[in-house]
Amino acid sequence: MTRDDLSDATLSDLRRFVLDHVRSPEELDVLLLLFRTPDAWCTAADVAARLYLSTESAGRALERLSGAFLDVRIEGQVRFRFSTRNSERERMTADWPTPTARTGPG
Repeated sequence: MTRDDLSDATLSDLRRFVLDHVRSPEELDVLLLLFRTPDAWCTAADVAARLYLSTESAGRALERLSGAFLDVRIEGQVRFRFSTRNSERERMTADWPTPTARTGPG
């Protein structure tokens, strides 16, 4: 999906969402990764490896997004997955385009 495939309203909603809820590029990357794989439970190390971040940076982003956009499960390790948690956020994310995977070096 390209920008040309999105309506002006959807682009405006995405822009507003990012400005209102995302504090860093790492948080945006983490949110989009987990949005793309909503059934997967991930640790900070899993996210760090997929996004080429440090485990600490991934952990900070996951902690910041938890509660509002992520479910948290503790089973020896803390795991996270995408969840909107309320109808307003569900509506906001319903029209999100499916992001493409970020690839690393090599």
